[in-house]
This record gives sequence, C-alpha cells and structure tokens, in this order.
Amino acid sequence: MLYFADRHFDTDGAIMVTGSHNPPDMNGFKMVMEHRPFFGDNIQRLGEYAAELRLAVVANRGAVQEARLSRGVCC
Repeated sequence: MLYFADRHFDTDGAIMVTGSHNPPDMNGFKMVMEHRPFFGDNIQRLGEYAAELRLAVVANRGAVQEARLSRGVCC
C-alpha cells in the first residue's frame, strides 16, 4: 500500500508504520524516498545524522493532509 500511495499521490517521501499480527517488538516501518525503497544502511546513516543534529522546533511549519486511497482507486 505504501508504494502505491507514494506513486498515486506523487510524494517526495513516505513512511508507514508496520505491525499487523507481529509481536510488539517486531513492529517497524517502511520508508520511500524519491519513489524508491529506503532501508538498511540508508536508515542507519539517517539515524546517525539525526543524532548529531541539534534540531530546533519551528512552530506552524508544514501541514497534515488526510487522503483516502479507497475512494475511486480500489475496492
């Protein structure tokens, strides 16, 4: 579903929390960047990069938009 949604909504990147029937310690996420899977060493480097940053919280930046895939696309 993530890969479809990434293409359908033409995103720059996307993330999906996974879990399903797995035990809590087996939950995770899928990531897409520039329409390609983002995993393994790339995630490790991203974590290292984020750990080194001193991030400032900026109020009122960005937006959240709800989009339903099921309407007019499938099922």
